[in-house]
Amino acid sequence: MIEMLSALKLELFHSKRSILKMLRCNAPFGSNTVGLEAATWRYLAKRSADLTWAEAAALAVLPNSPSLVFPGKNQELLRTRRDELP
Repeated sequence: MIEMLSALKLELFHSKRSILKMLRCNAPFGSNTVGLEAATWRYLAKRSADLTWAEAAALAVLPNSPSLVFPGKNQELLRTRRDELP
């Protein structure tokens, strides 16, 4: 119930673009890496603007379980989850 009310509050007071920016800047990517820019530098040594579709998809699945799946650990599970994205 609390999460539902928090989501409603976000929707009422922020634009979709603003919500996505907050998520992009605060999402956990494992190993104390927070935010998309930090994750792209840490795991791929490049800017987020330079990501390929496959790299972006791989990073997209990391916040779901960053301690279990991240580049350098459980590569096959990471690849499987990336490939399952719609």
